[in-house]
Amino acid sequence: MISKRKLCQYHSRYYGVFMVEYALQQICAWMDAKIDERKSSLDTFKPFSGVAVDTRHVQPGNLFFALSGQKTDGHHFLNEAAAKGATGAVVKRSFYEEARDSVPQLTLLYVDDPLLALQTAAKKWLEHSSARVIAITGSLGKTSTKGFLFSLLQSKYKVATTSGSKNSQIGLALAILNETKGVEDYLILEMGMSEKGHIQKLVEMAPPHLALITSIALVHAENFHEISDIAQAKAEVFSHPKTECVILNNDTRCVSDLLQMVRCKKESYSLQEGAVVKWKMKIEADCLVVTEDCIEIILPKVNMMAEHMYGNLLGAISCARELGMSFEEIKVALKEITLPERRLQEVEKKGVTFINDAYNAAEDSMKGALDAMRQKKCAGRKIAVLGHMRELGKFSDGCHKSVGEFALTCVDQVISIGENAGPLVKVWQEAQRPVEWFLQFEELFCYLQNEICEGDLVLVKGARTLELERIIDRY
Repeated sequence: MISKRKLCQYHSRYYGVFMVEYALQQICAWMDAKIDERKSSLDTFKPFSGVAVDTRHVQPGNLFFALSGQKTDGHHFLNEAAAKGATGAVVKRSFYEEARDSVPQLTLLYVDDPLLALQTAAKKWLEHSSARVIAITGSLGKTSTKGFLFSLLQSKYKVATTSGSKNSQIGLALAILNETKGVEDYLILEMGMSEKGHIQKLVEMAPPHLALITSIALVHAENFHEISDIAQAKAEVFSHPKTECVILNNDTRCVSDLLQMVRCKKESYSLQEGAVVKWKMKIEADCLVVTEDCIEIILPKVNMMAEHMYGNLLGAISCARELGMSFEEIKVALKEITLPERRLQEVEKKGVTFINDAYNAAEDSMKGALDAMRQKKCAGRKIAVLGHMRELGKFSDGCHKSVGEFALTCVDQVISIGENAGPLVKVWQEAQRPVEWFLQFEELFCYLQNEICEGDLVLVKGARTLELERIIDRY
């Protein structure tokens, strides 16, 4: 058995992340990989520094995993990975004859399934880690809650968290292997899904000691018949026997169904005054009043544009309390709280105030951002640039129509983009309110340059694939 000292060393920083060096012998054992026999004399303790699945992200010393996707196959990019400095590649056993002579400068590791090998390596690495895993899932609010919790916990503990929204079958495994050191007290992981069984695979890879569900909504809904089916899929986050406690947002849909599914300790939180929960929060003009088991605690105000963001903050505070932080420690840590990028960020350019909420879009988060616009004062017009919402299946028309109806009382004008936005636009057309609809970004941007004026307040929000933050970057 290789000692932990032999297993890894801590490598230099790049992109703000510490990379870990993995011994070749150990990672092969983890993945049940066969090394090309031409490398039989290779130093079996030779390390790889980090892993990659995209040659655009390969760094010198990386182990490249040749994953097969719907549009391309990583096996076609082995020479490119080698040119970028990768020293090894994980490939399919069936690729043996073709690969063995094509990239002699790479150490080739043969496995049955490179994706499963990647996930297995992440799982085995966590088994060597001292960290207790906190898993956060939900239809909305995962990344914000994760960021808030990281800010709180890092003031007291050794903590690591995944960057961005690395919450998929591939992304989470990469984040575990590239962004953790193995000596943390806590590891905060975001877990996402687009169909039943996805989160189950993630918790098998990274069994959580504590699980948090932020919300249940019509997001990635195209593979589900009802919203209750989404709740069941999210409940996979607390299906592992290692999970000791589950924390739920009492204000979300299907919460009663979720509570009935929990078989370990369970707690909940709410922004509603009359809710019967462990943690509640009232948002006052100059402070936050958190109630824990009927005892009120005054916390410093953290300014956020939309109320739903306070729900995410309360979820993080609830987790921090469950993990042993005192309210005095939380008070100090709250001073460092910031919103993640592209979440209701206020940006002023040429006298126009933009609200950048372009990270992604769903019915509930659209309405939350629009409600924040309704409450905010401005000298000019309130304009909502709304991109369509994706992956909603049979729910798409209803969700877009509902957002359009909600927007009528929040903003003066809607400018929409995306092929699915028709029902939203139709609501505004029938109400004889100013609305425009575009299918191409360049046409939208040219229109905006001529339309918006100094003093206007402009919300920018839409599906991630639209990258609507480009409007603000280029304005």
